[in-house]
Amino acid sequence: MIFGLMEAFRQLDFAYGSRIMAEVLALFGQVVFGAIIIFAAVIIARLVARVIGSQGQSGARAAAPLVRVAIIVLGTAIGLRFMGLADDIINMAFGLLLGAVAVAAALAFGLGGREAAGRIVARLLERGATERDLMTAPTTQRSPARRTTSFNPLSNEGDQ
Repeated sequence: MIFGLMEAFRQLDFAYGSRIMAEVLALFGQVVFGAIIIFAAVIIARLVARVIGSQGQSGARAAAPLVRVAIIVLGTAIGLRFMGLADDIINMAFGLLLGAVAVAAALAFGLGGREAAGRIVARLLERGATERDLMTAPTTQRSPARRTTSFNPLSNEGDQ
C-alpha cells in the first residue's frame, strides 16, 4: 500500500507526498528491524537462562533470572536505538543503571567486608610497627674507620 501511494504521488507530480511516503517506509523498516532485534533478544535470553539454570548448582539457579533480565534489557535498548527512539533517554538510563550497580556493589562490599577490612588494616599496622622498630633498634655493627687525610679528587694516592 505504501509503495502504491508513493507511485501515485510520483505520477501526480506530488513530490512532497512521495517524500513523506518514503520517510514512512524507512521508519517502518527501522521499527520492524528493531522489533526483530528485541524478539531475538527475548529468545536468546530464555535459552541462556535455561542453560544456566540446568547446571544444578544453587548459584546457577539464582543467576539464571538475572542473566535473562540483563539480556532482555540490553536487547531492548539495542532495538530501541535501532528504531531511533529516545537515544538520549536510553544512554542516560544505562549510565544511571551502571552507576546504581557500582554504588550498590561498593556498599555491599563495604558493609559486608567490614570485619575483613579491619583485619587487613590491623595486619598492615602491625607490619608497619615492626618495620619501624627494626629501623630504630640499635645496631651492633661498627661504622667504618675515619680517614685521617682529607679527600682530594685530583690525587691518586689511594689507588695503588
